[in-house]
Amino acid sequence: VFKRNFVWIAFLSSLLTTVQVASEVTELECKEDLRDQVWRAPAESELVASEGCVWETNRSVQVHRPMTIRGVRVRLVPGIGKKPAIWVASKGVTITDFTLIGNKGTIPESHRQSLLWVSAGNFTIERGRLVNSTRDGIMVHAIRSSKI
Repeated sequence: VFKRNFVWIAFLSSLLTTVQVASEVTELECKEDLRDQVWRAPAESELVASEGCVWETNRSVQVHRPMTIRGVRVRLVPGIGKKPAIWVASKGVTITDFTLIGNKGTIPESHRQSLLWVSAGNFTIERGRLVNSTRDGIMVHAIRSSKI
């Protein structure tokens, strides 16, 4: 009887540990800073942008937790250099159905930067448009430091 009960307890315990929590889906607010919204989002969440939203930024949107970002359109402010529009700094990030718009022609050549910079593994980038980039559209580069 003891062995049978132990087996059932072990079986039920394994079932409970394999249940996955559904990701939290959050509709991004067009009038709120995209960087702040991404920063506050919990790990494993899905952030979805409305079709008409375009975020103009002079700072990189840093993705520092595993999450999915869908449908964003980000435009770099003219004259801002040495910053990607989005920086993936966490493993397990998916960015899909996106448009990143650079500021080519408004910065010196020494300030050029890719629009999307990935510095962590296990990522998915799909169905994206990269427009007017001052450098390579996407840079995948392992770094030791977490500062841009």
